[in-house]
Amino acid sequence: MMSAFPKSKSSGLFWLIGLVVVLILCSVLIHPFGPGKRESSPEPLMEGISIDARRHGIIGRSCQNCHSEKTQWPWYSYIARVSWMIESDVSRARSHLNFSRWEGYPTERRLAFLDEISVMISARSTPPWRYLLMHREAKLSNTDIEQVSQWARAERYRLRSTATSSIGRSWSYDSSGVL
Repeated sequence: MMSAFPKSKSSGLFWLIGLVVVLILCSVLIHPFGPGKRESSPEPLMEGISIDARRHGIIGRSCQNCHSEKTQWPWYSYIARVSWMIESDVSRARSHLNFSRWEGYPTERRLAFLDEISVMISARSTPPWRYLLMHREAKLSNTDIEQVSQWARAERYRLRSTATSSIGRSWSYDSSGVL
């Protein structure tokens, strides 16, 4: 009677390695956090935001991989377990703030985001240390933090001014002076 299991240690190791390889290849197809890698936006990053090229570059370098649909997926993001962690992180970051969908947020939410951006980068809470291990170029210098914080203050002022002027324009009176 033939056994399904190999008799020698070397052939047993061969079967074990083969099984591990097959499991790894199969696990690449499993994505428990949804189709994160399939979401992509043809729109320019941060459409509708008033920002200069230098600050746009800082945000693109340090924020876009997690907080937009312009993520550049590294090779290791296709390996199971690691891919699950990365896709989970990106999915969570996009659900909080997605620069690719900036225009779709109401003004009040954009103002809150701008406050949060300043607080988070000043506290060095973002980019996360785990991301910086593999992406040293994303680390924000003190100058970067000051530049982005200045932009966030200016953008908050611009949005408030725009919202205030549009509220004033939305009122219309009839010929008798009644709303």
